[in-house]
Amino acid sequence: MNLQYQPNGSWYAIAGTGALNQSPGQSPFQTLGFNNWSYLLEFGLTPTNFIGLGPGVYRVQPFVATVQGLTQGGVGLNLQQQLGATSPWAWFGRFGVGGTQIALNGAAAQVASGLALQGPLAYSGLFPKQSNDYLGAGVFWSQPSGPMASVMHDNEYGFEITYVLQLTPLVSIQPDLQMIWDPAYNQAARSLVFQLQLNLTW
Repeated sequence: MNLQYQPNGSWYAIAGTGALNQSPGQSPFQTLGFNNWSYLLEFGLTPTNFIGLGPGVYRVQPFVATVQGLTQGGVGLNLQQQLGATSPWAWFGRFGVGGTQIALNGAAAQVASGLALQGPLAYSGLFPKQSNDYLGAGVFWSQPSGPMASVMHDNEYGFEITYVLQLTPLVSIQPDLQMIWDPAYNQAARSLVFQLQLNLTW
């Protein structure tokens, strides 16, 4: 259940709560119980022109969760900013930290940052009319929260680069390449992952 308050287009606040007992595909009212429950607040600022740089999105998300009767908290921070009123470049940064007992099989702490370029084909002059594509690259550091017996590396680092090409108004293709150093749940020193997505929107 979510409740949102948005007095204008520049900022908003959301309060949400929900059960954590259900498996994917189950009814949200199945096996209700406060031993597995979450509470989330989100405060967002969405200026159309932040200090002359153009539009941006700034969100902070404090939360509290109860997992198997143990309650812990955490916070997430998400920043996105265009780098100039007419610039095709944008920057993003994300940070999150949470209790190790409630972030099971995930990350107790993570930091990510990167750059995105809107319309790289038009920006390069190759296809001046192609403006719906974008190129993005980012790096991240992650610290696992799982039981130490299954964690192979305490600090995971990664790099990702992706490109989205809009084929039609509803169809895009997205190649994506990730390099991960010291994967948390793998003995390998590094892992290389490539995927090719076909995205359909309707």
